[in-house]
Amino acid sequence: MKRLNYKNRIEQDDDGYFINHNTEVEAILKEIGENPDTESICLVGLGLNPEQVEQLAHILSKFTSLKMLDLGYNGPEISQSMLSIKKIIQDHPTLEYLDLECNYLTDQSIQELVDAKNPVISADSRLKAIKINLANNQIKEEGLKIAAGKLHPSSVINIAFSNLVTENKLAQTYIFNARVELAALETRTRKGKKTNKN
Repeated sequence: MKRLNYKNRIEQDDDGYFINHNTEVEAILKEIGENPDTESICLVGLGLNPEQVEQLAHILSKFTSLKMLDLGYNGPEISQSMLSIKKIIQDHPTLEYLDLECNYLTDQSIQELVDAKNPVISADSRLKAIKINLANNQIKEEGLKIAAGKLHPSSVINIAFSNLVTENKLAQTYIFNARVELAALETRTRKGKKTNKN
């Protein structure tokens, strides 16, 4: 598998600010565009902004065998890039794993990702299976319900949630099939609330 790994590639100053951020990101995106046969791309911790994610989506539209994309730990601006991220998912039937961990995503982010007017998974979608890691974000149980309710019932998409922000601070990993997870979540949540009371 051909991989491109840019994890934490951009240098930061003593205050934690990226040095020459836009220039460095442009160079990374240019290199990605020159390797359209890449199957795995890691862009962890680069502080990507919505315009850069949109540019990434455009570049990746020419890829034919992308299987893994890691956008974890890029920060809160990723939450403003969900339409571009949805485009990446829709454009790549080969995509097996998308990591969006620790990007301050909220229930609204999930709403935009699985918007019923333009769903990620539709009846005629070529996507058969994909795992999306949404761990360590600010997604509450409502966000999980939105996902379960909006994904096409015939899909086999799995979404992993851990460390959800919930009223009872429940922190577990949820891997679910859109057809069955909602009931399973409610059962686990009830058990979790009982455990916390004890």
